[in-house]
Amino acid sequence: MCSGEVSALQIRQTPWDTTPSPDHGQTNRSRRIVKLTFRIHSLLILLAAAALLAVVWASVCTVERIYWNPTRLAAAYAVAHGLDPYAPQASAAQLGWLYGPVYALVYAPVAAIPDLSCAFMAAALINTILYALPAVLLAWIVWRTWRSAAFAALAALTLTTAYSDTFLWIHVDVIAAALGIVALWALLLARESRSPCGWVGLAAMAAALAPWAKQLAVAVPAAMAAWLWWSGERRRAIQFSALAAGATLLLTAGFVQWFGADALWFSMVARPAKIPFSLQTGALSAGRLFFTGGLWFVVGILLLWLRARQRPGDDHLYRITLPVTWLAVTSLPLGLIACFKLGGGPNSIHALYYATAWLALLATWLWRNYPTSRIAVATILLLGALNGIRDHLVRGVYWMPTHYQRETLAWAKAHQGHAYFPWNPLVTILTDHQVYPTEDALYYQRLTGLQSPPAALAVAVPSDAIIVYHDPEPRGAAVAELRNARKWVALHNGP
Repeated sequence: MCSGEVSALQIRQTPWDTTPSPDHGQTNRSRRIVKLTFRIHSLLILLAAAALLAVVWASVCTVERIYWNPTRLAAAYAVAHGLDPYAPQASAAQLGWLYGPVYALVYAPVAAIPDLSCAFMAAALINTILYALPAVLLAWIVWRTWRSAAFAALAALTLTTAYSDTFLWIHVDVIAAALGIVALWALLLARESRSPCGWVGLAAMAAALAPWAKQLAVAVPAAMAAWLWWSGERRRAIQFSALAAGATLLLTAGFVQWFGADALWFSMVARPAKIPFSLQTGALSAGRLFFTGGLWFVVGILLLWLRARQRPGDDHLYRITLPVTWLAVTSLPLGLIACFKLGGGPNSIHALYYATAWLALLATWLWRNYPTSRIAVATILLLGALNGIRDHLVRGVYWMPTHYQRETLAWAKAHQGHAYFPWNPLVTILTDHQVYPTEDALYYQRLTGLQSPPAALAVAVPSDAIIVYHDPEPRGAAVAELRNARKWVALHNGP
């Protein structure tokens, strides 16, 4: 071997040294750098995984204390008990449910659990599984592409820590994003299957269900069809579009028959459309978006720009990242509109976090020969998990399961027929077997000028009702609208 040549063994032993030198001192120094970098990278990954597990456990323990969760689960309990989560404007039984019935159907089985605290923990686990589902599916695609378990695990961890404080809340957005990723996953598998019709059918059903989970996902079917057409698979695009349209028509007919056209239109379209815009809400959402999923977007774009002239070794990488990024981009306009609506937040463009995480993975793959890039990615993973812990600490973290909802239900049973919880309609669904108007519904009806008739509100709750408030601080809409209440009990730490 000539003095200027380098053996294959030396190259394999120094995978991050792009310009190997025959100098043995240089080689030994490179090896030490590689070992040190690997140890730092591994430590950061382990810390991120441990922090993420802590966030998940703390979320399960704290889920009963998050004031929005019983309001959201009330829709599922209403369906399970034969009540209607939707109501037209003329009715005072306003649960305030603005989203599609898919969420209520997914969580309805938890109503079969007799203990309310255990039911909340089960709902938290369902939320966690749905949030992790896209990460698992895309990690599985990564493993099938490169046969690298380590990179697949990194993909799953990256996608899960992108917005780790989501575990605290039982989100509607999680279902919509998961259905979009399921549609993408099925279409990718259809390319490799000998009988792709079944996978295309699964993708069409998932895409049709997504808008009925949350209205902002209405772009999912069109985005998937456009991606197929753009990729040259025009026959499959037509097949997918026909199946998705048929599934959408069947779902629409079934839900209209079940809940009523007037109630669905008022709850899902008329009232949300009239909610006013708020610049402050949008600014806060944008700031929070940057410090979570948006951070991935910035890192990914910078690394891609720096490596713009170098193509990756595997073009299949682009074929995976393109559709999920396209899925997020097409949902961005409606998501931004929702972010700037009063009461909106960055979770309205939840699918964007998967795309930003994928941009970071793409950048990591392009820069895989540089040790500093791996440390940077591992550091951002850790920061994402620590952001979830920070969110828990701000709201008051519980490290052991609480029985807050169980105690609230016991108090409501002791005052059955008299207790009225404007922020927790779930307990009165269980005790009184009817839907009382929620604080949120009354507030936004008054804000949008779509109030129910005063005569209907007068009989909406018992005339001698005890209005029971708990976190957050009451807006007072229920007190203003229901002046026939006997007294007002402030409830902060349980009955």
